[in-house]
Amino acid sequence: GTINIGDSYVDPALYQYRTASKGTKPVDIVVLPDGFTSTQKGDIVTPGTFMYLANQGIDALFNSEPYKTYADYFNVYFIWKASNQAGASVSDGAGNITEYHDTAFGSFWGGAKYEDMAANEGKVYGFVSAHCPSIVKGTRTIYEVPVLLIINDERYGGRAHITSSGRTYCM
Repeated sequence: GTINIGDSYVDPALYQYRTASKGTKPVDIVVLPDGFTSTQKGDIVTPGTFMYLANQGIDALFNSEPYKTYADYFNVYFIWKASNQAGASVSDGAGNITEYHDTAFGSFWGGAKYEDMAANEGKVYGFVSAHCPSIVKGTRTIYEVPVLLIINDERYGGRAHITSSGRTYCM
């Protein structure tokens, strides 16, 4: 027979940080860690952990316009995935890895070149597709859910990856 688990199934990796209270089709944002080990998940009050940094980042985003005005139209999910090693890989600036870190999503930085920052898109989009509630339920596709990737690394930088089909992740 068929077992219908409906909404009673709770994904242990998922933490819903913000729940939309307005609109008929809220915007979903997914926040993922990369380079955080199993002991670095933390919570929203422990500095230096993924949950704390995700909390600080999303709070900063929604304390600025236009997000502040439209905050009630957003769902924000923190979805946990541990990496085997802390930090991010380093490249030579041309995409060749010179210092490897075994991370969940394969993030790397290229010396001082921001244009050489990336992650493994297949792993990012595959994981989000398997864990984001609206995608799992079929009300959204991966093309409609922006992904924010928080990298466990002290270097300053950031980059958005956007495909012509609409998929996007930001580091």
